[in-house]
Amino acid sequence: MDITPLQTHLPAVVYAQLPPTISAFVINDVLKLAHFLGQCDYESEQWTAVTENLNYSAQALLKTFAKYFDAGSAATYARQPEKIGDRVYANRMGNGDEASGDGFRYRNMRWSRRPTISRAAICLRCASGEPIRRRLRR
Repeated sequence: MDITPLQTHLPAVVYAQLPPTISAFVINDVLKLAHFLGQCDYESEQWTAVTENLNYSAQALLKTFAKYFDAGSAATYARQPEKIGDRVYANRMGNGDEASGDGFRYRNMRWSRRPTISRAAICLRCASGEPIRRRLRR
């Protein structure tokens, strides 16, 4: 598969990562590549954000992560990205518990922004054409 036409449409750093990514995840046709790049483009806010910003106020925590915070805990966690990440991504998608630090450690740190040790599995699903229905709320 010839990817050279993409060179003028992607940031250089992204384009440089394509050959090893295509090989590692067996992205062997145009449709799979389109799915993969579309997901990465969306998750990275059009290639502008590589790391998820977890610096939420108490009010934003209650709005965005109501499942994990009440008013008291939101006030305690507000503006502490590491604690927030550890809480909201604990015991999910291969991450350890809150004390493990996995939630913040494996927060969205790549073009395909999924906060999990299982990021490779997500990429494989995307590359195979299987839709990823859940999206992180902004």
